[in-house]
Parts: sequence; C-alpha cells; structure tokens
Amino acid sequence: MPDIRTHNVHVYQVSSPEIARHLAFRDYMIAHPDAAQQYSDLKRELAKQYPQDIEGYMDGKDEFVKLMEKKALEWKAMTQTHQDLLTKAYAAFNDRDIDAVLAVMHPEVQWANGMEGGYVYGHEAVRDYWTRQWKLVNPHVEPTGFQLDRSGRVVVDVHQVVHDLDGNLIVDQMVQHIYTIEHGLIRRMDIRDDSVEAENT
Repeated sequence: MPDIRTHNVHVYQVSSPEIARHLAFRDYMIAHPDAAQQYSDLKRELAKQYPQDIEGYMDGKDEFVKLMEKKALEWKAMTQTHQDLLTKAYAAFNDRDIDAVLAVMHPEVQWANGMEGGYVYGHEAVRDYWTRQWKLVNPHVEPTGFQLDRSGRVVVDVHQVVHDLDGNLIVDQMVQHIYTIEHGLIRRMDIRDDSVEAENT
C-alpha cells in the first residue's frame, strides 16, 4: 500500500514575515467557519486527486489561499484598529473621562443600559446614564480579549468589577460587550451576560 501524505509542515525563521501571514490566515479561518469548511472540502478533494503530487495539490488550492490571505490580512488590520480604539475607550471610562469616550462614539450611538434595561441613544443620554450610574456604584472594566464575529461586530471579553460607594464588592465577573463600529466610531454596544442581576457598564 503506497504511503499517503496526511500532514504538511511549514518551517520558517523566527523573523520571517510569513509567520504573521500564516497566523492571520489561521485566525481568519477560526473566526469564519464557512470559509474554513470550504477550505477543508477543497483540501480533501485535492488530496484525493493528488495523493503523491505535492505540486499539483498546492497549485490546486493556490487561488483560494491567496483570496483568503488577502481577506485575512485586511480582517487582521481592522481587528487591531478596533482593538486600539476600544482599549482607549475602556481606559477613559475607568478614568471617568466621559468626553474622551464620547469622542469615539457615533452621535446617534445606541448603548446598552445595563442597570435599567433597554438602551440609551446619543451622546447626552450616555453621559446622563453614566453620571447617574457613578452616583450609585463604582464600576471598573478591563478588556481581556477581542475578536470579530461572523457579522463583523467586535466581541470583547471584559473583566467587570463593581463596588458600592463604600468600597464593598458587588460584582466580580466576566461579561462580553459586543460593538458595532462604523467609520471608526462606536455605533452600538450590546451586552452578553450569563448573570441575570449583574450591573453592566
């Protein structure tokens, strides 16, 4: 029975730019399961066609890989841009610098109201919401992870700690904030939270 190739190994020097390209491709596939399934199906078919012909196998997937690499690098750059914007916004929130956070929000932003439910709309409503919130509790939010979902929204894993004004701990939990970003500004923020009674920023 002839040997059947089951794996390919890519080897690069530590400083090679190819590493970043391959990692961007990998991360894009993880975030886009439909594209990953297409790639898996293509490789499976090519492996049947070219069991002992690595050149034929590579040529067969070259066009698809180049298209996905282009999308992956664009996606990676966008992800980093969004991450930088949101990291600064979280830092400004923790510093109670409302104006700095509003500066990265769309004028008609739709913002989840974690205390009372529903949403607040626009800069002044967000300002009023946070001003009221800070008179009741002392929240701190620290982003720990960023990813894009399949619709292009930014999903942020957030460590949320809330104390009352006397310093007593009320909440210490992980939540997810989900952002829609348009033209470099936050257009909408939603909260995904497993805790029913948590107070979210």
